[in-house]
Amino acid sequence: MPFLQISLGELYDISSGLSKGKTFFGHGFPFLTFKTVFNSFFLPNELSELADTTEKEREACSIIKGDVFLTRTSENTDELGMSSVALKDYPNATFNGFTKRLRPKQGVQINPIFASYWFRSTYFRELVKSMSVMTTRASLNTEMIRRLTMPLPTIEEQNTIASILYPFDEKIAINCTVNHHLSSTMSATDSSPDIRRGKRVSRRVARRVDSRSNNSCFSKIGLQSSSKSVSA
Repeated sequence: MPFLQISLGELYDISSGLSKGKTFFGHGFPFLTFKTVFNSFFLPNELSELADTTEKEREACSIIKGDVFLTRTSENTDELGMSSVALKDYPNATFNGFTKRLRPKQGVQINPIFASYWFRSTYFRELVKSMSVMTTRASLNTEMIRRLTMPLPTIEEQNTIASILYPFDEKIAINCTVNHHLSSTMSATDSSPDIRRGKRVSRRVARRVDSRSNNSCFSKIGLQSSSKSVSA
């Protein structure tokens, strides 16, 4: 049974982020960067970047549990509208002006973990590409985002989907931490081509398992997970 398609404008209040000169960054209060949004399904536990912000700016550009952040500009449409979701409140934090914040409207029930997987789905990525404007750079404005639609299961169904998908990401994160620790302590004799190849294979297998799980859970609403990465 297909779920009801609802416009993002009906579900979320959409806001722009903070734009300031370079001298305001590197000190002050926690700050969510474009790179962090682009590379993360979920916001990290701590925001390491800092910005010198006023109380008014921290109120207007705050970050609380359930907020969705979308990149609003990119060099190409394939990297536009990449998302990251807050799973907790971030006191005194603000976010960058190259992203849009989507905050669930009062009374709207959206599981933030479910939202994270949906906004990273192939289905949503294709919607973004069809809606975006390409001049010298690809871009999304607030009105475009409002017109995008989202299939919204009941909160119970959202919770079920989230409870299936999230443990896979937790396991992959633990495996990545273990691999990083092993690689940093590995002796020269351990860095053979076979071992390096084994690590690459393990990461590919983990990604395939995660992708198959996402596709299975979202098959009823035509969603598939999508992931990219941007370097510093």
